[in-house]
Amino acid sequence: MVDIHSESQTRKFILEQYRANQSVSCTATLEDLRKLAYDYYMLKVDIGERERLQKLDTGAEVQLSPKEMSRRAAARAGLQLPNLNPDLEK
Repeated sequence: MVDIHSESQTRKFILEQYRANQSVSCTATLEDLRKLAYDYYMLKVDIGERERLQKLDTGAEVQLSPKEMSRRAAARAGLQLPNLNPDLEK
């Protein structure tokens, strides 16, 4: 899980934006600012998830066969590898 309270440049930027726009009263502007804050939050969460997945994938070439790595790469792209020679499977 991503620690959303960590002191990062993104968090500092968001806080600066929040403080700079505290006096805004226009509803449309407030909605735009909320959307921007949400987008930054989702960016932070997604980056954390990407880091977690990269850690899980580290060392895959040592643990998995080239065929299995190809199968997983194809699956991540939404594809399925063809069965080229079923006699070699056994």
